[in-house]
Amino acid sequence: MNKLSRREFLRISAAAAAAGVTLKACGPAPEPTDEPTDEPAEVPTSTVRPSKTVTLEIEAWEPEYLDAERQIWDLFEQEHGNIKVELFSINEDQIDAYKARIAGGYRPAMMRGHRIADFLVTEWESLYVDLTTIDGLALDQYTADLNGLSNDFYGYNLRMVTPFAPFVWTWMYHKDLMDQAGLEPRENVRTWDELREWLAKGTAWANSNPDVDFFWDQAGPHWMPARIFPQYLPVAFPEGQYDRINACYLGQARFNDPDSPFRRSTEFVVEAYQSGWLPDDFLTRTWDTDMETSYIAKKSVMMFHGPWPWDKALSIDPTVQQSGYPLTPPAEGQEQWMQFRGSPTLHQGYAVLEGAQELDEWEEIQTAFAWYHQPEIVELRSQIYGLNPLVHPSEGFELDSPQWHGIMKEIDTPGGEFEHVKFTQPPYGEDLIAAKLLDGAPGVFSNLASDEAYAQWNALFANEMSVQEYLDKCQENYEKSYDFS
Repeated sequence: MNKLSRREFLRISAAAAAAGVTLKACGPAPEPTDEPTDEPAEVPTSTVRPSKTVTLEIEAWEPEYLDAERQIWDLFEQEHGNIKVELFSINEDQIDAYKARIAGGYRPAMMRGHRIADFLVTEWESLYVDLTTIDGLALDQYTADLNGLSNDFYGYNLRMVTPFAPFVWTWMYHKDLMDQAGLEPRENVRTWDELREWLAKGTAWANSNPDVDFFWDQAGPHWMPARIFPQYLPVAFPEGQYDRINACYLGQARFNDPDSPFRRSTEFVVEAYQSGWLPDDFLTRTWDTDMETSYIAKKSVMMFHGPWPWDKALSIDPTVQQSGYPLTPPAEGQEQWMQFRGSPTLHQGYAVLEGAQELDEWEEIQTAFAWYHQPEIVELRSQIYGLNPLVHPSEGFELDSPQWHGIMKEIDTPGGEFEHVKFTQPPYGEDLIAAKLLDGAPGVFSNLASDEAYAQWNALFANEMSVQEYLDKCQENYEKSYDFS
């Protein structure tokens, strides 16, 4: 198989962007057509021409990576001359329409399972195909026992597969803008109080600069304050370490205790909003159209984000200067600087909707699924996504991605600038009790009830709800969300 380097993928993506090529958006997935196209002809490797051609509609991992993934699927088509792949992507603002389309009977061959049932682990078993039944899927060649974790956490075989180490969210910023502000965090941010001072100074600088709208831009879909913040922020504090967090999920402590691991992190988010460090419209800003677009246009200095916007910015501007910083420098009393990194991801990988076994193209679906998850292809994909693959690396393999070079290789790595910063070592409490989640549950932080989450955070920001009242609600939600009988 011919290997394509990550740089070649990015070169292709950057060239497409420079030429004004529009990435395929969601809407209806492409329909098969017999009309001539400009795409390269299929190159079957077999000497026997297949008797039929099957078209599979497959969702790209993220819109940012569609062009690069297309190159990998071109390799697949060359090896499997009877299978054509129509690749499409889903933006954040298209998910509701995508859910409705699937509810109406649309059935892609491969999809990101969390698009229609994120965190609803009680639904996955009946919604998606048991991946241990996919012919040729090489789960035993991964360095983590994903199927074993699925059984440990959820009580059933794997339904979605993500053969990569968990992605990590850090501060990411435009190095040139940060230098203009004179606020490079690597020079003077080592504690939580220094972080707060840095955010205040940065916001003041942005407010005085007509060319910049925000120092820290962040969009607030309900899962940001109701899931991401509670995962990532508590580890700045001595009471927010994972033994304390897991104790709450296991019923050994309460979410509303005076020393709750979530108290000071919640107070910080409220402070950030009321101090103007977060945008005034934080809770209504859209993820792609507002926040990421603002960052890429250099109208904001930084975001709290994972790996993909690093790539998006680079594909649009190959000269962009980006850097990163560990998210949670330690507060007073917390000796070890910690950076959150989750359990191996079981809920955001590729899945196949149940019932596909009855389709005429079931054999081809299995072929495509197994091929895309074999170690060699996983390694190729890892260079696109910027995630370490959960496979034994081939000779000379080294991850090459903007986030990796900008921050990740420096954290918890001997010789790295932040070798003293340690990643958390879950399992995370929510994973440990996932199988006990009740149907219709709100989730502890109302992360499964978006309207409720928005109402709570609007009330917190307006001082109409105290942090204690919010934590009381979290404890109440916990008791309503899980069945320990």
